Amino acid sequence: MEMFRRQFFSVFLLLVLSASSLNSDRFAGAADSSETEDNMKTVMFEGPPKDNVYEAELHLESTPSEAKVVIKSSAGSGGYTFMAYDIFEGNNELPKLHVQALPEDEMKKRLEAPVSKHGVTLTKPAVENVNKMPGAPQTYEAMLKVERPGNYVAVIGRVRPWSPTDGASFYVVRIRATE
Repeated sequence: MEMFRRQFFSVFLLLVLSASSLNSDRFAGAADSSETEDNMKTVMFEGPPKDNVYEAELHLESTPSEAKVVIKSSAGSGGYTFMAYDIFEGNNELPKLHVQALPEDEMKKRLEAPVSKHGVTLTKPAVENVNKMPGAPQTYEAMLKVERPGNYVAVIGRVRPWSPTDGASFYVVRIRATE
């Protein structure tokens, strides 16, 4: 019986370690923009990041419009969480992306709050469907609402709240909205 427990524990440990090493972040990057059955545009990240920045493009033919940003990630492992980081107007080069350390109550508000600037609103990504396998990637969804035509950049951050500069990465959606 003791031998069976050891073998079972070894197999279980191997499964847990294998599952936790699966990190779909490595599949995020250049994105795919498609439409769902309800005619809502969806942006999904694929491919590797460049300097911890994943990029995608979104083209909206009318305004106001809404789009869904989908991220498959094992962000929860390692204490990471997603946040609506910022919105920039224009398609210019982005400034250096980083998250400042804030007092605990301010950081909590910052992590939970949507960002709304320049007629664009970005919500905090939340888990769409929970995958209960430890370390397995989850599907996170954020909503983008664009009120007026123009070029914008919406940024989602993936950070550790207690140490925001430690391994932070960013998901950048370049938006081109027309009338």
